[in-house]
Amino acid sequence: LITRRGLGVTMSMSMTSYTAKRPCLFVGGNGYDKDESPKSSSGEYDYWGSYITGKLNNYCSSFKFIRRDFKSKPWTESNHAKHFCDTAKGMASSGGNIGSVLIFTHGAGSLLVANALNTGRCAFSSSTRWYSANAPFGGMEMANRGTDDLCPDAYSALKDILDLLYVCKGSHHDDLHTGIEAVQSSYTSSYTPVDAASELDGALCGDDAEGLYYSFGQYVKSVDNQISSWGSSKRDGFVKLWQCKTVKSGGWSTNNLAQWATLHVNFADGTCRFGDPYSDPQGNRSPCSWYQAMAARA
Repeated sequence: LITRRGLGVTMSMSMTSYTAKRPCLFVGGNGYDKDESPKSSSGEYDYWGSYITGKLNNYCSSFKFIRRDFKSKPWTESNHAKHFCDTAKGMASSGGNIGSVLIFTHGAGSLLVANALNTGRCAFSSSTRWYSANAPFGGMEMANRGTDDLCPDAYSALKDILDLLYVCKGSHHDDLHTGIEAVQSSYTSSYTPVDAASELDGALCGDDAEGLYYSFGQYVKSVDNQISSWGSSKRDGFVKLWQCKTVKSGGWSTNNLAQWATLHVNFADGTCRFGDPYSDPQGNRSPCSWYQAMAARA
């Protein structure tokens, strides 16, 4: 892993404005069932929803949304890494590395990028920026408990969201798809995606399973209710807070504009798919505003 930090690059902690537009690349996780060419737009019912492009239009010169098979393939699949690197370098390159690209990742998409860096498939330049949301760097508790709490016992009640994310498989829905098995803690600990944490420029983690309670995001709370191993842990409905925050030991803030933000949102909210709430008096429930704040940083 060749890091920008190793090249002596200093990252500013200030919320400065980046006036020049740059290409923006989005990498999603579980929820795709086939490998496709990158898309230049995101619709209302797509992984990232339709709000994100409008929110970042003043900061992005172009958009690309990577779509990879996270149903039958793990995030460590080598072609996933190659596809990410080729796409990113095709948007902007510098000295053979990824150039001035603004990269946003969510869920297992963050692990895909970490794997590309850790395996040396590609590297960032000093002008690349990478921000992750709801990333299961320490594993995903929902996946850990998949065959115990969800498949098959709760499948009939939660079929809509479990099918949407390709969680359960088999004629009796009593097994897990490969993509979900790959975000179990036992799997992530074997490939240590957290080793790439030094390349992150910021992250969003959620601590409220109910979240904004919009659209299918409502089902996240239903899944959360089925998981028997939460205890008193804060979580986003799928990922325990510590599983997401393991990339950085301190410096987190409950603020929409924070570089390292812990917001009162759930796993689904973290894509900006459902927009921001109509009211956010505490300034800690607006994921789209976080994306905009990160895009505005230098």
